[in-house]
Amino acid sequence: MESRTTEETALKVAAKSNVRMYNGDVFKALPQEGFVLAHISNDIGKWGAGFSKEIDLYLSEEPREAYLKEWPRLTPGTLQLTRLRKGAYVASLIAQHGVRTRLNPTPIRYSWLSTCLRELGDVAQDLSLSIFMPRIGAGLAGGEWKVIEGMIRRELEGDDKPMVSIYLG
Repeated sequence: MESRTTEETALKVAAKSNVRMYNGDVFKALPQEGFVLAHISNDIGKWGAGFSKEIDLYLSEEPREAYLKEWPRLTPGTLQLTRLRKGAYVASLIAQHGVRTRLNPTPIRYSWLSTCLRELGDVAQDLSLSIFMPRIGAGLAGGEWKVIEGMIRRELEGDDKPMVSIYLG
């Protein structure tokens, strides 16, 4: 009986969390305004693979153009915020060193990601935005989703934090 109570408590805690996970396509879930779509970018000016390619296809090429223009000045552990229209933004989190290769199978940098997530939370709070994201860092960046999920919860979960919707695909 005690394990059932523990399970029920865990479900209630999850239901109260501002960090929620959904099955489905993040692009189909985006509202017209009031959001920032977060994804991971590298520190060497490469764009066009993985989720960044989908941003070009489904949203706009503006984030790519802004990233390519600014990347020499973007430092690890920062984010680049691109406004698509009123209340709609893309946040490129500079949390990946280079791109995935045989010699660099795990380009994600967890310390950079942690800093980016903190800044993302602050930006979303300041602009009254909800955060949307795919399962960041677990694709071409080579990160472990359980580690990344823990970081997201540590940096973005709380009563005073914006809503976070993670789409698992």
